[in-house]
Parts: sequence; C-alpha cells; structure tokens
Amino acid sequence: MPTRPSSPYWRRHEAALRKSQRRVEPWASPDGSPMTPTPHLSGAYAPILTPFTPDGGTIDWEAYRQQLDYLRGAGLDGVVVLGTNGEYGQLSDEEKYQLVTTTLEANTGLRVIVGGTKPESASGTLALLARLETLAPRIAAVLVAPPFFRNYAAGETVAAREVVQFYRSAVQMLDGLPLLLYNVPVPAGGQVTAEVTPQAVAALADEPGIVGIKDSSGQAELILAYQAARPGLRLLVGSDHLVAAAVDGGAAGSVTACANVFPAAVLAVYRASQGPEREAAQARLSALRRVLELVPGKLVAAQKMMLARLGVVPRQSPVRVGGELTPDEAAAVWEALEAAGGAVAPPGRRD
Repeated sequence: MPTRPSSPYWRRHEAALRKSQRRVEPWASPDGSPMTPTPHLSGAYAPILTPFTPDGGTIDWEAYRQQLDYLRGAGLDGVVVLGTNGEYGQLSDEEKYQLVTTTLEANTGLRVIVGGTKPESASGTLALLARLETLAPRIAAVLVAPPFFRNYAAGETVAAREVVQFYRSAVQMLDGLPLLLYNVPVPAGGQVTAEVTPQAVAALADEPGIVGIKDSSGQAELILAYQAARPGLRLLVGSDHLVAAAVDGGAAGSVTACANVFPAAVLAVYRASQGPEREAAQARLSALRRVLELVPGKLVAAQKMMLARLGVVPRQSPVRVGGELTPDEAAAVWEALEAAGGAVAPPGRRD
C-alpha cells in the first residue's frame, strides 16, 4: 500500500491531516454501490467566476446563478468551481461549501469539477469534501494541484517522485472520488515549480482513482505525451490558445478563461471542421484571450467587467485578488474587445 511522503510539508501537516481525515467507506452512488470514475469528463468547461456584492463582503448569488444560466445556455459541458479564476484563495470555508452546493443543486445539467484543492489547504479540503459526502455522486471530479513546498530554494523543481507520492496520498484521502491531476508548472509568489511530467503520469497508472489531468503548461507537445504515458487518461487543456490542438490531438476537452465570457467562441473551435475552418475559429479565440490578458495581473477583473458590460450580470463585481481595473485600463480593454469583434451582447438564453 502506498505510504505518505516524508517531505517537510507532510511532516508539518500530518497531524492536521489525520485529525481532519474522517475515515468513511468509498464514495457511493445513490444505490449504495461504489462510485466509479465518470466516462463523461470531456468537452468545454468554464472556470466559473465568483461574483461579489458591491462592497466585496459577500457572494452575489443572483449574479452567480445568472452566470450558470449563461454558460448552460451557451452549451458548455461543465464548470470548475473554486478555481483560480473563482478566487478560491480569498473565500471562507463556508463560502466554498455554499458555492459547491449551489452549483450542484442548480440542476443546470452542467458537469461540476471541484477545484481549490492545494497541499497548503489539504485539511480544509478534506473537511469540505466530508460535508459534501451526500452530493459526491454529482461531482465529476476533484482537481488537485501539485505540491508547491515553500521551504525549497526559489526556482528549484520538486522531484518527480515527491509529486507521485503526493498524488498517491491524495487518492487515498479522496476515498474513491475521481481525481484530476493538475500540471501548472509556473513558479508563483516565491514558490517552486512542481511539474506533473508524463513520467509521473505513467508512474501513477496503477491508481484507478486518477481519471485525468488538466494541463496549463501551454505546451502542445504534452497532449500526445500524456496520452502515450497513460492511454485512456482524460486530458483537459488549460490554455485558450491550444483548444484546436487539443481537439485535433484527441484530448478530452478544455478548461479556459474565455469560456466564462465567450463560450460561443470556445465551442466554435470544437464544432468547426478540421483544417482552415478550425484554424480560423482558433485564431478568433486566441485574439479574445489576448484582450482578456491586456492588463497584466488583472485577468479576473477583465472578465468581470466584460460580463457586466455584455449584460450577462446586472452589475460589475469587485475582485478580492489581483486588483481592479482603473477607468483607463477598462476603456483600453473594451476598445480592444470591440476591435476583436467580441463586444456583442450574447443571444438570449436557451430554455
């Protein structure tokens, strides 16, 4: 049986993990049978935003449900709740619980992936999942980020064996709930790179609880490398610029920021015929993504501004992380959106 890693992180938090890890039977379906990994983890997903009331103090539930309706009406396959775009790091435990339950109970038909699962908050994640036990059969998967250990030297890469050990432990802690690996090899805030390599994926091939991987590296060549490392693994790309490459390469789908604001543009890439038509759809999607990233560090604020101006939600939500757009920045972003042909109100929602 796999053992927990002996890294400094795990030694510091072992006691908290043991305390919070309530031992239960494997997550079960409504009929009581053990839950098996969903075969439907595919298509276009949005890392849904978390709207707040004007003072930023509470979640704007009216606007959140309107976002869900908008994404469902556009024809998306699912959402990732508590992702980076959802500002999960700035949410209280109760807000996280309410967001997941509200999304699951909305019965929109959207598949739900639960994010916000990082090593530094492992005990909190376990507590959240324990509260969600009765809703577990409706969760498509849990997206688990790799171990960013803060006590390593800046720029150092976490050893592949430590990544593998971490995910083996995560599988045990999730008690059978489908797990998505998350490759996001970008150092941030003085943390270190923890890359989920194809070799690590191959080493985890004996873990049936691992059903897929979200790759946000931006490296198209990894699409085929992951598939070769573990045939049948469901790959979701995290880059708007690689949606066409993902579709052409046989990946399962995508989780991208543009899906929050421009779901039709994302779906156009899926629906286009392979060749010039798909290339043109990808070029338009990439242009829209460049608009979202026009002001560095304010991707979430740009999305929230656009949803309000496009009429998806009644008012612009503040952000809790990354900073607000200044009036000049907002004007520049909107001007760029108009030039890209994206400043068009979405069609009416589908019943």
